Amino acid sequence: MSYPFADTHVPALWSALLNEFGGTVTYLPGGDPAQAVDLETVLKDGVDPEDVFPGRYSYIDVPDSALPQPPVEGDMVETPDGRTFLVERVDAIAYGFARCVLKDSDPVL
Repeated sequence: MSYPFADTHVPALWSALLNEFGGTVTYLPGGDPAQAVDLETVLKDGVDPEDVFPGRYSYIDVPDSALPQPPVEGDMVETPDGRTFLVERVDAIAYGFARCVLKDSDPVL
């Protein structure tokens, strides 16, 4: 079965986002350092309405093919600047892509 949006447009959009805003994070399935994967993605601050910015929530979009198994709640993400996030929710955003809502484990508020 063919999915024109997913097969054609999503890879083009993903490539453009990575070129403009991309960076590498370390994704830890189940929070396990032994399973750590360097993941090129776009980390975006601010998901839920919060009183301060940058606040406690962020998100990343993840191509399912970039991880050994699909993302799930309880996974962790570490950024190059040392921030650690817990994956609090996973939503499908397009065929083959998930959005991970992240909760900063040590926010500076």
